[in-house]
Amino acid sequence: MTLLHSDIPPVLNQQQYDAAINCFATPKAGAKTIEPNLIYRQNGQAKFLLLRDAISSATCFKTTLALKNAGFQKGTRRAAVAQKNARKLTVGWLEPIHPTYKNLRTAPTLEQPRLLADLYPLVLEMDNLVLKHLPATHEHALECALKAARSKGEQDDLSRVKDPQHYKIVDSLDPWNTSYTIRGTVFSTLELNRNIVFKAHEDKHNVKGTLACITAFGAFAGGRLVFPRFGYGAELEPKDLLVCDTDLELHGNLGPIVGERFSVVAFLHGSLLGREDWTA
Repeated sequence: MTLLHSDIPPVLNQQQYDAAINCFATPKAGAKTIEPNLIYRQNGQAKFLLLRDAISSATCFKTTLALKNAGFQKGTRRAAVAQKNARKLTVGWLEPIHPTYKNLRTAPTLEQPRLLADLYPLVLEMDNLVLKHLPATHEHALECALKAARSKGEQDDLSRVKDPQHYKIVDSLDPWNTSYTIRGTVFSTLELNRNIVFKAHEDKHNVKGTLACITAFGAFAGGRLVFPRFGYGAELEPKDLLVCDTDLELHGNLGPIVGERFSVVAFLHGSLLGREDWTA
C-alpha cells in the first residue's frame, strides 16, 4: 500500500493556541476528519497517520481482556485530566517521580507483571506498523532508543513482585537487561487510560522527532481525539492505529464517553536517554 502525503497549515495563531492549553476541546477543534492512509505533514514533519483496522483481531481481543482485568489507579494528578473518577496506569520504563521510588520500571509494571506481557503483542504490532509506513520516523526512534542504555550497576528493587512466579515475567520486559525499551521495540512506556476525557495538552517529554502510537479498545461512543492547531480529529475504533505528534501538538478528547473506552499510548520517553552512568 502506497501512502499519500498532505501538507496542512495551522488554523490557530500562537495566541489562540496558547489559550487552548488545558482547556476542554470543542468540536470545532477537530471539525475536519483525519483520512486513513494519508500522512499529514507540516514543514516536512509528520503530524499524524491513521491506519484503519491495522491491529490484528487476536491482538485486539487479548489487549481488551488485559485492560478489562487491569487494576487501574484511582485518580491522576495530571492537569489535563478533569474527571474525578479518571483511571490510568503507566507501565514500562519511566524516570521516578517520587523521591522514595528508585526503579526505572514503573510500580504497576512490577505489581501487575502479566499486564505488560499481555500488551506486548500490541506494542510489537505498533512497532512494525511504524517501520512499514513511516520508516524514516522508525529509524530515528531506533537510533534514539539505542541511547536508552541501562547502567551495568543498576539494580531493581523487586519487592513489589509478590508472586515468585512473576519474576520471570518481569525479566522478560527486557530479556537482555540492557535497554529501557520494551523488548526490542522503539517504545519505552505505555499510558493506559480508562474513560478519560483529556483537556488539550502537549506531552512535552517524549523524545524529539519521535511519534506516539494510540489505539482504543472496548465498547463505547465518544472520545474523539482532536488536534486544535490544525482543526483535525479522528474517531478511533478498536483495531485502528493513530501515529501522531503528541509531544509538540495540543491534543485532547471530546466528551462525554458512553460505555467503556480504553486507550493505549506508546512512546519513547526522553528521561530515559543517556543514563548509562546512572546508578541507584
